[in-house]
Amino acid sequence: MTDKTNSQHRVLPTALLLPLVCLASAAQAAQVLSVHVTHHHAQFVVQTHVRIDASPPAVFRALQDYRAVSRFNPNLHLDRIRRSSNPDRVRLYTTLHACVLFFCKTLRQEQLIQVHGTAHGGVLRATLIRPLNDFRSAVGRWIVGPCAAHPATTCMRTRFAFVPRFWIPPLIGPWIIREHALAATRRASAGLQKLALDPGAHAHTRRNRHLRLGVASAPAARAIAGRP
Repeated sequence: MTDKTNSQHRVLPTALLLPLVCLASAAQAAQVLSVHVTHHHAQFVVQTHVRIDASPPAVFRALQDYRAVSRFNPNLHLDRIRRSSNPDRVRLYTTLHACVLFFCKTLRQEQLIQVHGTAHGGVLRATLIRPLNDFRSAVGRWIVGPCAAHPATTCMRTRFAFVPRFWIPPLIGPWIIREHALAATRRASAGLQKLALDPGAHAHTRRNRHLRLGVASAPAARAIAGRP
């Protein structure tokens, strides 16, 4: 197998940001309104727009429940949270098992999360720290606010920009990225809506998990599923 073929197979790490980004049914099902992928020079940009049948403040709170990430993406697990003196800045250490077609890979990530909340939602930004071999850079942004036509519901726009170190086939690469982004966005928006409407369900599960695992700083306890 040639080096170029090996590189082609490595298109799968683009799943990295499609859920934290790295978002299909509940009350009224969350709706994916659009998914766009653009490519300029070495940078790829994935933009999504979804409508969630829950209030913007509830959705924004759910987005910050980092230990609930497995409800958005079952392949993404939180290993550790490192908090700072600023409650709006945290570092997340996560593990993602990503597959595209028949090719799979496990990725470990460190992300800086910055949050700016408002009375009607807010903005969350995630920056990949110390990019590993797969990315030169990667940044994600979630904007949460009321929908213009239905202010009681949430419209969320996301933007993920990344520069891969690996080769992405120019003809089918953007299509593969879009299909993966669409599937991930459907899962994540459904999970986010469910968590926003019933935040107590995950809190109860998390308490039970802590009782089973014991001290959260132990390596085994850090394998608690959570979110980027």
